[in-house]
Amino acid sequence: MRFFLTAYRFGHLNINNNIPYIRGDLDAYTYQILSPRRLKDIPYTGHLLLRHAVLLHKIYAKKYDPIILKTHHSRVSIHGIDLFPPQYMSKSVYIVRDPRDVVCSYNKHMGNKDIDLSINNMSAEDAVFQDKSTDLFMFTYSWRQHVISWNKDDTLVIRYEDIKTHPDQMFKLILKQYNLDVDDDRVTEAISLSDIERLKRQEAKDGFIEKKYQEKFFGGGEGWRNELTEEQVRRIEEENGDVMEQFDYKLEYL
Repeated sequence: MRFFLTAYRFGHLNINNNIPYIRGDLDAYTYQILSPRRLKDIPYTGHLLLRHAVLLHKIYAKKYDPIILKTHHSRVSIHGIDLFPPQYMSKSVYIVRDPRDVVCSYNKHMGNKDIDLSINNMSAEDAVFQDKSTDLFMFTYSWRQHVISWNKDDTLVIRYEDIKTHPDQMFKLILKQYNLDVDDDRVTEAISLSDIERLKRQEAKDGFIEKKYQEKFFGGGEGWRNELTEEQVRRIEEENGDVMEQFDYKLEYL
């Protein structure tokens, strides 16, 4: 979605040219210039206290309208501090994905050898992770809690799977949610520029600066049916089945 919106806005796309149109939630630079101490020396409570100042900094330093913030956080309040204060927010787009595929993708992204460890992380309530590359904290919580926290009236919830099968329709909904003009020709071109096969070719040629542990970032696994055991699928469905059904994810064992 980041690449589509960037391509739609500027008419071109380079995966390693970080055009600041989509601002990342784990932008360490902003925290560093506002922090009295090194980020790695600050507990997560200190990061929470800095968050409002960071958001205000992004707003006042904006180059584009609207400001689009990419985040992995749950939409929660911690110790009385809103991660997403309503006074700073307008509308949101939330991409939900089948948790059985999420855990496979997450396992690959983190370079874990034990997929059960990734299932544990995805199921952990109140899960907080510290990003090793930025020293910032991610308040992800469990897949179930994450989805519920964002499923609100001001949020457009779109299935990842529907973006893959109906990109034209889904991306137009996203543009409308952000009150951006919808130009059919630009949508078609942006979809082409952000096509996964094109991104793979760019990565093969130039690499990708956001890659962590996996050999290739833009790939895609074999799918949960080929990567998970029946026992693992059962566990994911038992923990998340009611929320999965809300978004028409068919349960195999419940």
